[in-house]
Amino acid sequence: MITLKIFLSLIVTVAFLILAFSSKYVYFKKLVLFFFYLLAIFFVISPESADVLSTFLGIKSSGSILILYISVGMLFLFFANLYMHNKKAEHKFTLLIRELAIRDAYKTGNNKKDDKANS
Repeated sequence: MITLKIFLSLIVTVAFLILAFSSKYVYFKKLVLFFFYLLAIFFVISPESADVLSTFLGIKSSGSILILYISVGMLFLFFANLYMHNKKAEHKFTLLIRELAIRDAYKTGNNKKDDKANS
């Protein structure tokens, strides 16, 4: 049973890292979120199924602990996704500001040349 827990933890960790730090899997991220949303609805409708699943996975407590574990995992995924979106936005702003600064410097340089030609 411990090898199953380690195997599941490893799969969840790898999936988390792939989903959190990759921009390629946008549809897969949405599918995972939709799956967990459906799972949450299912556990609300049928809480005893959470107990059955938690005993199958080897969690000694009730199914509410399993739901808590899933919620914490989803929060980590959400925050990692938010972090990646923030880094992308920062990069885009950096490129935009750099381009505007170069364009502004070019215009200023042309104005100085025109002023010297007119004098």
